[in-house]
Amino acid sequence: MKPECRPDQYDFVNFCLIIDHIPDIFLLVNEQGEVIRANDALENILGWTPSEIIGAKIETFLAPELRKAHQKHRQEFYKQPKTHNMNDRLNLTALHKNGYSLPVDIKLSFLEIEGKTYGTAIVRDATRQRELQNSLQEKYEIIKKTMDEKNRLLGIAAHDMRNPIGIIQNFAQILLTESIGSLNEDQKEFVSRIYQSSVFTMGLLEDMLDFSTIESGTMQLSKELFRFDDLLNEVLVANKIYAQEKEISLNINTASIEKTQLCADKRKLNQVLHNLINNAIKYSPTHSQVNINANITDDKLIFSVEDQGVGIPKEDLDNLFQPFYRAKNKPTAGEKATGLGLFITKSIVEAHHGTLHVNSVDGNGSIFSVDFPLKDNDE
Repeated sequence: MKPECRPDQYDFVNFCLIIDHIPDIFLLVNEQGEVIRANDALENILGWTPSEIIGAKIETFLAPELRKAHQKHRQEFYKQPKTHNMNDRLNLTALHKNGYSLPVDIKLSFLEIEGKTYGTAIVRDATRQRELQNSLQEKYEIIKKTMDEKNRLLGIAAHDMRNPIGIIQNFAQILLTESIGSLNEDQKEFVSRIYQSSVFTMGLLEDMLDFSTIESGTMQLSKELFRFDDLLNEVLVANKIYAQEKEISLNINTASIEKTQLCADKRKLNQVLHNLINNAIKYSPTHSQVNINANITDDKLIFSVEDQGVGIPKEDLDNLFQPFYRAKNKPTAGEKATGLGLFITKSIVEAHHGTLHVNSVDGNGSIFSVDFPLKDNDE
């Protein structure tokens, strides 16, 4: 029989009535590890009647090989009792009376009664939950395998297409120089369009290659020591012609970082700087300016690009760095965008233990800033 409830202790009668009507197992355990109270759900879930278990050790519900270790855990609990979900850390099982293991979730807490500490356990049958978890895990593995295969094929396709597109780009560039013969205006227009399309396609292929390596988790950094201002100058040379075509002035304030060295992947950092400066020009109107700043603060090199462009709508900011996401703002001269540049930029920055920030107001321009640690965190 169950022990009698005593009404003189913390309204214990109502307490007993409550626990007898909850669908989960309730166990009250003293400091010696003995069960002194159990509800009827115990029989429904684990096969034991409350009268069979009163006075028995709580370890009765564990497989024999786990009982010794649990005694130590129980003693530690009573030294510093606290409430927590046991299944936050473990996939737990309880031993059914018939000898088989049953997956359970356990909420562990404690009560103080007449100066004594008692442990309380709410035990729930987790069979269905574990089945769902296993099913989800299996589906996740299938999806992951499919995504890995997709990224592999994407990388192969982009790599194989890069060479013929590069040939088209180079030949178009040679024709535009008229080094092998002059072109009339119509011919120049046609060849110019071929060249511009090949440049965009080549950039798209490079982005797709980067995307496939990032998504598959195989992006590798080839770090070297180099001067940041030298790298920035290379990127500026490549973007100045683009800025001049749109009559945009580049204001550069980088004197404070002259001769500052970074240990990083130089080619990938070139991508970061190019993407940020190129985007600023792309989304800026004619006769505006782009401010490029670099300085050192708290052992970090801070690089920022500020434009006077169209800005970014507030609702787009949260998704701005997602792959293939395109914000509502449009390039000011009809330029094309892949939707991958900022995703790749953010991934490269974070691979270098840096952070990419954006501050923008729709219609009032944007500021993109990157901080790079001066010390190589992989050392």
